Parts: sequence; C-alpha cells; structure tokens
Amino acid sequence: MRQRRTSVKASRPTVPSAASVAVVRRLKTELRAVQQALAQAESDRRLGERRFRSVFNQQFQFMVILSPQGKVTRYFYGIGYDGEFDLAG
Repeated sequence: MRQRRTSVKASRPTVPSAASVAVVRRLKTELRAVQQALAQAESDRRLGERRFRSVFNQQFQFMVILSPQGKVTRYFYGIGYDGEFDLAG
C-alpha cells in the first residue's frame, strides 16, 4: 500500500488587529487586578486566623468552638490544654 504524501503549506503569520490587541491588554489588566484582590483576601484571611488563634489559645477559662450543628469541634481548658475532636467518627 502506498503512503500518501501530504504537503503542508507555510502560512503567513497574521498580524493581530488593533481590537484584538486592545482586548488582550484589557484582559491582562483585569487578570492582574483579580490576582491582587486574591492576594489581599488571602492576607486578610491569614491575619484573621492569627487573631482568632491568639485569642483562643490565650484564654484562662474554658472555651469551646461549636459546629453549626452544635457539636464541639475544639476545646480549651486552662493553660496548655488544647484539643480537637474528630467529627468523622
């Protein structure tokens, strides 16, 4: 059986239109803004987590965290006694 030869013609590179270039630039700008907002949100989340943990871990009295269903997920009683409950079981 003979193999067919296929020829590939080189095409000229196309020059993007001004509208296409403008769209790409706008999308890049929007992407940068979204990335910055995401980075800021992550930074805010970490700060909130640090604040929460510092308050939770420095209490001298009994403290618990409840799930929305009312189950204890984490407890703290006095200095240095911190525990987590496994909700899977």
